[in-house]
Amino acid sequence: MPNADVPQYHRFAWDGFSFEVPVDWELSHHQTHSGFAQIEMEDDVARRLEMEWTRMQASMTSDKINRRYEKLAGEVRVLGGEASPVTEPPPGWSACLYSMPDGRRLLTAFFQASAGLHCLFKFHFERASYREPLRVFRRLAETFKVMLHGPVIWEFLDVAFQLNPECRMTGISLQAGSKLMEFDWRWRRLFLWVFSPADVILRQTKSPDEWCAKILNKYKDIRGAVFRPGPRPGELVWRREWRYIFGRFEDLYRRCNRYRAVWQVVEQKNQMLLTVYHYRTESDLSTIGLQWL
Repeated sequence: MPNADVPQYHRFAWDGFSFEVPVDWELSHHQTHSGFAQIEMEDDVARRLEMEWTRMQASMTSDKINRRYEKLAGEVRVLGGEASPVTEPPPGWSACLYSMPDGRRLLTAFFQASAGLHCLFKFHFERASYREPLRVFRRLAETFKVMLHGPVIWEFLDVAFQLNPECRMTGISLQAGSKLMEFDWRWRRLFLWVFSPADVILRQTKSPDEWCAKILNKYKDIRGAVFRPGPRPGELVWRREWRYIFGRFEDLYRRCNRYRAVWQVVEQKNQMLLTVYHYRTESDLSTIGLQWL
């Protein structure tokens, strides 16, 4: 019987929505394609959750979205097994549980929010009881929230922060000891690195400022700027390479000619956070609204 003192679920927040999943399910993959975005979650054993979503755009029709999800649902049905529609799902949800001959169970769920958000979920279970998929699905559905007002919270793995809702993720890299998120906002760019364990990094380097500057000077998506330690700890300064005195193409077409790079250590999480803004005016920094949680 589960220990009531041990959390059984945790919150996952991403791209303007959040929900709860079992505590050992964590983000393992993310991609976007043709207006649709996808994530996958895994535990220590196997893939557990696939989610695909889109927001209704002027160029999209409901028929196009329905065909997209019908195709994905059809891929599930061809696997065979006994289908059992989920009775009395939460409002806005529909779901079906498939029991395979080998004991595996697959639950598919569709959700349409009033904010124009359309989501398809696939839950994967290895030889689970009939009740477990239903219990996990209902927990996710009942805790699903769309962030309509104010900053958008991003929470996954050991990372948590909030941003202006207009900031769109353009890239993510998840590696052991290093996570990188890239965002765009009205042609401005934001780069967020999370390094851990911070205590090991601090022991192995004489100057954290130089260590961070070295990371940025090697990073392929920031070109034409050279970073070095600034007069104050935790803040880097930069200059343009002599070959790009007026900026590279990236700077010119974005009309962003400034960088700000800062780092900090969060002792409670044993993390080093490195933030780089590529922006136009000082007011952009507050408008982006980054706040680490």
